[in-house]
Parts: sequence; C-alpha cells; structure tokens
Amino acid sequence: MSLPAECDYHAYDIHSPRVELVNDFLDLSGRRRLTEVRDILVRPPEIEADAAWLFKEAHRMEKRRRGSSRDLFAALKTRMLFVTLPNLSLRGTRDLQARMRSLIASATSGRSWKIEEIPFPGETLFCITK
Repeated sequence: MSLPAECDYHAYDIHSPRVELVNDFLDLSGRRRLTEVRDILVRPPEIEADAAWLFKEAHRMEKRRRGSSRDLFAALKTRMLFVTLPNLSLRGTRDLQARMRSLIASATSGRSWKIEEIPFPGETLFCITK
C-alpha cells in the first residue's frame, strides 16, 4: 500500500493458519507482527486506526449472528472502513449484489456515514467514511 515503514498493520482472524500467513508477509516486509487469533464479533479490536478492512466476511458474520455487521462497524474505532463482498454465489449462478447492498444499508442505517461502491470482477468494495 506504499505506506511509511512506521505504519503498523493489525490483523485478526479466527483461524491460526491465516494469522500465520499474515505474519509471514509482515516478516518479509520488515513490519512488526501485530496479528492475533481473535473472534472480532465477540471482542472487537480496541485500537484506534485510520482504516479497517473486512475481506468478504460481513455476509458470513450475518449468518452467524444477524445484526453483527452493524454492531462491529459501530464498535471499530476507525475513520474509514473498507468492506468487500461477493457479487456472485460460489457456483456463480446467483447475483448477490442487491443482497450485499442491503446488508451494507442495514449495517449503516441511521448513521451519517458516507458510502461509496467500487465494483471489481467478482466482488464490490464498499468504502465507508464514518
């Protein structure tokens, strides 16, 4: 991301192998290991950050606990939130765009946050300015 070397990256996942993969990347890039095996729905990160990224997870979190995206988005102490969501089902037979837009609308309703959509092949990036 071409950020200064002193910029820290914090990463959380419930699967240890993913955390270790991020640790390997951080080691190769000369950055500190600020990763943690953590269920962010149970214990959201407490740190203040410029930005947070959720890669294709919000819809899965909603299956686990309805309304969890709204709670998590509000709990994150960040100015920007970037959320990617799939455009198609795994088999590629169902268009999920309307459902994913609805998820974001529900998670941000009643808040004066600005939302911008950037489409990519297979997914959409929702840029949320809190």
